[in-house]
Amino acid sequence: MGGEITYACIGSNQYTVTLTLYRDCSGIPLSSLQTIIITNSCGFSSPSSMSVNLAGNPQQISPICATGLSTCNGGTVFGLERYVFEGTVTLPGGCSDWTFSNTVVNRNLSITTTANGGNDSLFIYSLINNTTAICDTSPEFFGSAVGFFYVGSPSCFYQGVYDAEGDSLTFQLTTPRTGPVPSDTVHYLSGYSYTQPITSSPLMTFDSSTGEFCFTSTQIENSVFAVIVSEFRNGILIGQMERDIQLRTIVDPLPPNIVPTLSGINGSTLLNMDACPGVPINFFIAAYDSNTTEDLYQSWDNGIASATWTYNSSIASNADTAFFSWTPTVFDISSTPYCFNSSVFDSHCPNSGFQTHQFCITVLPLTDPFCINPGIQERDAALNFQIYPNPAHDELNLLYEKQETQLTFLAIYNSTGQNVYSEMISSFEKINVSSWPRGLYTIVINAGNKVTAKRVVIQ
Repeated sequence: MGGEITYACIGSNQYTVTLTLYRDCSGIPLSSLQTIIITNSCGFSSPSSMSVNLAGNPQQISPICATGLSTCNGGTVFGLERYVFEGTVTLPGGCSDWTFSNTVVNRNLSITTTANGGNDSLFIYSLINNTTAICDTSPEFFGSAVGFFYVGSPSCFYQGVYDAEGDSLTFQLTTPRTGPVPSDTVHYLSGYSYTQPITSSPLMTFDSSTGEFCFTSTQIENSVFAVIVSEFRNGILIGQMERDIQLRTIVDPLPPNIVPTLSGINGSTLLNMDACPGVPINFFIAAYDSNTTEDLYQSWDNGIASATWTYNSSIASNADTAFFSWTPTVFDISSTPYCFNSSVFDSHCPNSGFQTHQFCITVLPLTDPFCINPGIQERDAALNFQIYPNPAHDELNLLYEKQETQLTFLAIYNSTGQNVYSEMISSFEKINVSSWPRGLYTIVINAGNKVTAKRVVIQ
């Protein structure tokens, strides 16, 4: 039903290659041994192939509720399994297009949008450029290559890609392949294409910076599309992966399910923020389901290894909160953001609704205005003041316990450290922020020798 090939450099042109395939449990079982074909344009004749072995047992990942029984274990609800195969290979030298590929015969028979349906083969590949002596590890996918969505429900298929080395990633749509020649592709039926693989109103949209694919399905379909993920370091293409993806749309047998919502940072819509070395980052991610009878579950992909992520499910069955904490160090300073993915799933039967966001944090150098300005870092309250509402939209209120003989100065900075507002203040201030760009701001109060800062989100 889909898949991808990833790799990890373990030194001296040696790579661990991972083949991940997704199987319809109603179909033919996969062999525990798969073959990866290796090609290049630099004249190296070997290795021309490698074997990858099944690593552990297949994992059932059917998006069904706890009471559902899928075809993977004798039930009738559609079932899906993930197979992971691994092997190690040593490349004999540098080349800009070492290519690992795998062909599976055939796709599953339920495809409805291509001329040959399940009679087409499935071909996937990855490319490595090791001419720059970079020991590169490919990005990893957080989510599955198969998506289940309800007809009529606004939905997004999120790739959830994470690159531990912080390389730049771009995404582009392409026609799914059936063989090693670029022209070996599936042939869509009239009305379908690789940019519009299912019927949607409004038309499907694709974000080339995240790989997110959004749509509102209008009928039952089972279709395929593919995404090429290109990896750049210092402007040089060092790797590429083609991921084959299958989308299934079904009619909800119960009252239509509303997909749970997942907030951004501290309940806002923001998914990105700046940070300074040594300054703790703490924020919450809220999940909510308008169906009060459904339970929620939040998870994350451990994308930032030194961070902590705590899940609190005790608020209410349909409203949960997760807490993220991280204190970056000077060794984390990078123009490439650190990212992690978080998802929320509901208990809707037979198929769960879900939503995923990617959160990214850029750790700025100590010399950046955001970090040098003493008012930029959020501090413990040396002076007692309150800001509300937070997030704010049109108006920001500030309540401050001012000493009568004390001159108090207010300054507000945007996320780049630029001073956007300043004045002498009294004990209560109203600030019109309706025309301010959305983002994260820092409010600083300076009274005598005391300085206090708090952050606020403008939506």
